[in-house]
Amino acid sequence: MTKLAIVVPCYNEEENINFFYEELMKNESFFKERALDVEVIYVNDGSKDNTVGEVKKLHEKDECVKLISFSRNVNLGLSNKCSIFSFLPVDRLSKHLT
Repeated sequence: MTKLAIVVPCYNEEENINFFYEELMKNESFFKERALDVEVIYVNDGSKDNTVGEVKKLHEKDECVKLISFSRNVNLGLSNKCSIFSFLPVDRLSKHLT
């Protein structure tokens, strides 16, 4: 299988974490048909809400969910530079899945 890492920068997105994951997993059959082993990496940028807690809950349900967390806000631009792949900030999800 080919590994596909989906990097999701997030800052104070507690209310959107589960929505993003659920919408992404609606495409699970698409990933399987193409033999893609999906890993969803949330990059927390020093959120003040419970973003980290929500991602940890998802990880308990699905080990493909990973978390990279900065203790302070270093700007999503920096978290974007950490990766090779395309980014789908959770607040722009609907634009990319429609």
